[in-house]
Amino acid sequence: MKRVITFDLDDTLYPEREYAESGLRCVGTYLESAHGVVGAADELLAIQRSGVRGQVFNRLARTGAFDEALIPELVNIYRGHFPDIAFYRDVIPTLAQLRECHLAVITDGPLICQQQKIAALGLARYVELIVCTDEAGRPGWKPSPYGYRKVAEYFGVAPESCWYIGDNPIKDFVGARSLGWVTVHIEREDVFHPGRRAASVEAEAHFRIGGLAELFSLFEVPGRQAPG
Repeated sequence: MKRVITFDLDDTLYPEREYAESGLRCVGTYLESAHGVVGAADELLAIQRSGVRGQVFNRLARTGAFDEALIPELVNIYRGHFPDIAFYRDVIPTLAQLRECHLAVITDGPLICQQQKIAALGLARYVELIVCTDEAGRPGWKPSPYGYRKVAEYFGVAPESCWYIGDNPIKDFVGARSLGWVTVHIEREDVFHPGRRAASVEAEAHFRIGGLAELFSLFEVPGRQAPG
């Protein structure tokens, strides 16, 4: 039976920081052209690089640069923009080496954001199935097992044939482990949300790696049959 190797998207297959900066540049261009906020993109990027997450537009608005009533419109521009992003360098070689396996992606986030990321990366060329959990609304987001069940049902495989590789121990591995999947925590450098820690032992992955090239050594771990 073929194995199913499933990946998270953000900070697993591409750097989420690239997406955030792409969105802020897009919003900054809009603010400058439509509302005369000179240097808006640089200001937004500086706020984010200072460590702010989720309140970047609010911070700039509070300086008097623009009216806070604009923020919902800016959020829509950010979410709907076509991002300038690229895979990590180890992604395409790894997917090529896994061509004898079934390949899938499960990703959380507002649907339009994830669809634009998927299109920008050309992800559908490399994997058989992409599950955007927001298709089921917020209840479908990880740690819900919704996405993992969809993958297993699509390929019709037993849980022990399924592997999941993700970066966020707060939510990525709970649903997969509850269904009997093998889980792998990829700890890349300079991620957008550093320092995340699992809430319990049950939420931690079975294995940890620093890059996708290390994945193949895990297939030789006793009790874990190699995929393919």
